[in-house]
Amino acid sequence: MFVGVTLLLANTLFAGNWNKVADKDGIIVYTRDTHDSDIKEFKVQMVVESTLSGMVAVIDN
Repeated sequence: MFVGVTLLLANTLFAGNWNKVADKDGIIVYTRDTHDSDIKEFKVQMVVESTLSGMVAVIDN
């Protein structure tokens, strides 16, 4: 699971044309236009201080 999330994040982080639309309390929100839809893509970036088992527990709940 960790590898899948890491690969997904790496693909998203290195893709271009993201516009920062919000930055508050350590949470950064980006959006970008898509070529085949009127709906914008978005991504959110933040740092979470936790153990891997703590993160898995949050995802499992």
